[in-house]
Amino acid sequence: MSTNIRWVHPDIQLVGPPTPDEVDEVDEIDENDDNDETNTEEKDAEAAVQADLQALGPKTPFAFEKLPWELQARILRLVLYKEGHLIHCISRLDPYVQPEPLPTDAELGDHRSGLTKRLFWGKTECSITHDGFEPSQVLGILAVSKRFHFLGVHIFYGLNTFAFSSLGEFGRFCQGSGLARIARIQHIELLFTGNQYLTSPPDERKRVPFSRRTYVLTWFPEMCRLRTLVVHINETGEKYIRRRYENPALIKYMAAKTAGQPNRRMSRSLRCVQGIDYIYNLRGLDFIRFYDFNQNLQEHNSDRVPVQDWSYSEDHTNTGTMSKVAGRLARAELENLPPLLPRAQSWKPSNSDWEFVKSFFDSND
Repeated sequence: MSTNIRWVHPDIQLVGPPTPDEVDEVDEIDENDDNDETNTEEKDAEAAVQADLQALGPKTPFAFEKLPWELQARILRLVLYKEGHLIHCISRLDPYVQPEPLPTDAELGDHRSGLTKRLFWGKTECSITHDGFEPSQVLGILAVSKRFHFLGVHIFYGLNTFAFSSLGEFGRFCQGSGLARIARIQHIELLFTGNQYLTSPPDERKRVPFSRRTYVLTWFPEMCRLRTLVVHINETGEKYIRRRYENPALIKYMAAKTAGQPNRRMSRSLRCVQGIDYIYNLRGLDFIRFYDFNQNLQEHNSDRVPVQDWSYSEDHTNTGTMSKVAGRLARAELENLPPLLPRAQSWKPSNSDWEFVKSFFDSND
């Protein structure tokens, strides 16, 4: 991920934690709301409900499983589906708050980063430390039962649109979620930026075997249910102009010759972006779109401006929306996806469970 705090998904803005004055102001507003005479009827109604609950005696567990399955599924959907919002998957240090001492290498092991992890949606300004939710808070309901796990994973990963502000955060989310859950994702937005200095150690031939920065994109071919993909990429930023090392006279010459063309000289060569083949690999999409992130940086807004190289976007649309080949299409069927629960466990989803899941996983071929 970039060390520049402005380099995040265009729909969010990283901010510091609220100041004491801001906290006091919010508390004062809440107190005024509590004293507002217009809320008297609501308070009386709430008091009546509390009195009725106390009259019922000790609380007993609600028999949720006895509700009609359609109603159960609808409730789970309301809890886990953030309709109309992007879920920003954040895993980075808060640039405004000094971090607590990070765990040692021994405590972290080989598969943990120690970075703050948050799921954030609903507004623009985000304080990593104080806003959003830990993944365990959002997905805690999945631990209720195997059936809740089965339905909840399909709802959360299948319906929501996940937004990532860097390649690193995309990779950490996929690694933490696992192949079975990732295979059920349908909608993604990605800011295509990463750490240029993140490299893999040389192999026995003393060559770098692969790019660690873009290796995380190998998760895309595993997302066999993916339907929509939006990529924000810096196309026109000065540092991204292709072959800046060339003779200035040649640059000026080709700039004049390619003026007005989609793939013009004075912009980034999107077809040569490292790791883009993993996205070219995708098939069966509803749509794939590319937006110029540099326009957001220059204009300080979240407006989405398509990349100038429309021929590049058209190539991706033509290939990405093609039908899957028969073998991959069969493997993308819900019943053929990697199992969410170990096959040795006795629980199996009922026909009504599958009927609900299939109701929002439309045909994606």
